[in-house]
Amino acid sequence: MKRDGSGLAAVTTIKRFRRQIPEQWNPWLLDASSLTRRLQGHCCGRFQVKIVSEQLQRPTVEEAMRLSVSPARLALVRQVVLCCQGEPWVLAHSVVPLSSLKGELLRLKRLGEHPLGAFLFAHPQLQRSGFELFSVAMAVVSDRFQLESVGDRFAAEAPLWGRRSRFCIGDKSLLVSEIFLPGLQDHDRSGCDDAAAIA
Repeated sequence: MKRDGSGLAAVTTIKRFRRQIPEQWNPWLLDASSLTRRLQGHCCGRFQVKIVSEQLQRPTVEEAMRLSVSPARLALVRQVVLCCQGEPWVLAHSVVPLSSLKGELLRLKRLGEHPLGAFLFAHPQLQRSGFELFSVAMAVVSDRFQLESVGDRFAAEAPLWGRRSRFCIGDKSLLVSEIFLPGLQDHDRSGCDDAAAIA
C-alpha cells in the first residue's frame, strides 16, 4: 500500500472527538469487548472477513511510536472489511511488528479470512489499552479498502468515526484501528428479518 498521507496513513493523526461523536456511535466506539463477537451477534446472515491487503511493510512513524518500535522495522500490516451478507460494516487496519510474530502469535501470519478479534479475545493474557477516537471522510479510505462499489450513499455521509487501541499478549503488542460504516447503523435501526435470522 502506498503510504503517502492520502490513504489510511492519514487517519493516524488522532484527535480527541468525544464531545462531537454522534450519540448513536458511542455504544460501538466505546465498547471494549470483542467487536467480532458483537458483529456476529448482530449479523442476521453470513458474517465475512474480506481481505483487502496483507503484507510486510514499514509502519508509519506515528504507528511505530504507539508500538514502541523503530519505524525502520517491518511489520505485518493487514487491512480487511468486516461484512454482513456482503454489506460492509467495519474497516479494520492492524499493524503487527515482526518482533511480535513469535510463539503463539505466529498464527497471525496465517489468519486468512478468520477474524483477528476471535484469536485475540480467546487468549487469557490479552490486555487492551484505552481507545483513541478519530473521524475521517469516506473519500480518504474508500479506495484503500476497495469500496468503490458501495455507492455514493456512504460518500455523502461524513465523517466516519473510528477508534484505535493497542493489544498486548505478554511482551508482544499490535495496533488495531477500526472504522465504522453507516451500514451498521442502518442495521441497528431496521433490525433483523425473521426469515433471514440465523438460529
